[in-house]
Amino acid sequence: MRKIVISIFAALILAFTLLGCGETEPLNVKKVTCVSYVFDPRRIYMTTVSDDLTIKSYEIYPESDNNPDLLAGELPPENEYDLKEDVISQEAWDEFVKLLSEKKFMDLPEDIELDGVFDGVSRYIKVETDEGSYTVGGYCAGDGKSRAHKRFSDILKGMGSLRDSKNE
Repeated sequence: MRKIVISIFAALILAFTLLGCGETEPLNVKKVTCVSYVFDPRRIYMTTVSDDLTIKSYEIYPESDNNPDLLAGELPPENEYDLKEDVISQEAWDEFVKLLSEKKFMDLPEDIELDGVFDGVSRYIKVETDEGSYTVGGYCAGDGKSRAHKRFSDILKGMGSLRDSKNE
């Protein structure tokens, strides 16, 4: 009887351990926004990509004291930014959404803390889904050595690949 109880207990431990190791469900992503704040010279780079396959890249030159909430979709006056618009392929979009799921974006901490890096860029990524939105980032986000920084960096690279994979 004791062997049976131990065997069942071991099987339960194994089952719970492996439970989180399966494939993750893909997110139903509607839009992704990535914002990078550079302080010297003062520039802001923002890229948005949405499920309609449009990608917009902004280079913002803040000249006024108005501080629009870029992650909420606000923009400065038109004379303070350059905009490039393009279209990406469905395959590129699907691969990026898969990357967000694989890197478990929704499980990243909202504020990625400094990890031995003290000079850099503040970066934020906002993912909007049917269920709501989630924003992750911070000062030097993606530059550190922790797992959260690495996952964030991989997602940034995926966003960069989207910019490079424009539908020609």
